[in-house]
Amino acid sequence: MSGTLTASGLSADTRSEGGQIAPGTLPVTTALELPTANTHPGSTVTGTLAVHNTSDTPHTLRLSVADLKSGLLTLTPAEIQVKPGESGTRKITVEVAPRDVFGDRLGDGGLQLGGTVTVVDTTDHDRTLVRTPLSVRVTPEPGVWAKYWWAFVSAAALIALATVAVLAWLRQRRTRRDPFGLVLRLVSAEGDVLGEHLAGHGHKQWYEFAVVEPHRSPRIERRAHGPYAVQRSPEGGAVLRKRGGGRTPLPARGQVQLTDTLSLALGEDTRASKVRRPRPSARTTAGSTTSATGTGESGSSYGSYL
Repeated sequence: MSGTLTASGLSADTRSEGGQIAPGTLPVTTALELPTANTHPGSTVTGTLAVHNTSDTPHTLRLSVADLKSGLLTLTPAEIQVKPGESGTRKITVEVAPRDVFGDRLGDGGLQLGGTVTVVDTTDHDRTLVRTPLSVRVTPEPGVWAKYWWAFVSAAALIALATVAVLAWLRQRRTRRDPFGLVLRLVSAEGDVLGEHLAGHGHKQWYEFAVVEPHRSPRIERRAHGPYAVQRSPEGGAVLRKRGGGRTPLPARGQVQLTDTLSLALGEDTRASKVRRPRPSARTTAGSTTSATGTGESGSSYGSYL
């Protein structure tokens, strides 16, 4: 196109200017959608490209990133073939370069990358269809703690809960087997209660004792490594352990043979009655005493037994 400018007092000047006249309707139209992203080296950002080919010939579109150092951001695919009459959406991926490409420029605060995405129709004399700004913030890959802190916190909470549960279970188990509060009764062959003894806390949940003067004035005394030991049974009652004789259940209302003339029975459980001093039975003589501390002190007058 050329034109001549004329005016009074001016000499004529003729100039030419090149240009391109767009057709009324482009054979191929596109629309690009790419989000503003925060990502890490080696990651990708996904967008879409809508394409419409109204012509009866195939068109090749070339995609690239301009106004940015080559290699930092790469568009995939680099070319798209659009068939005649095709109308649809294509997936576009922006690939971020690996960390070694950025070197020291990345830093702790990251790096803001800005460029221009261009889509050119190479079939239509490299006609530019899209020029869209692209902004990607690249930050260093977070460490293991920053990436999986929730997993570490959850694991720590689970371990803490499991530890509390195990400790509570062990405490309950010890409490259920602790012999403290058991009332041990010596019973004669005739069924007379010769004396009572209040058990204390045992060694590893076993209260060890011995029967002293079994043929004259039998009584129970606490004794470390004694021939007998008792502990509570979780099913109720107690368990009697004899040296070299294994373990025998001792029901709450039963008795177990200790010697030829003496048996062991259980009295009222003082722990169940809030550490209440047990009352002597009607068959126990008036001289019977009980140690509330479980130290093994007990005694009675056994005239009827002798």
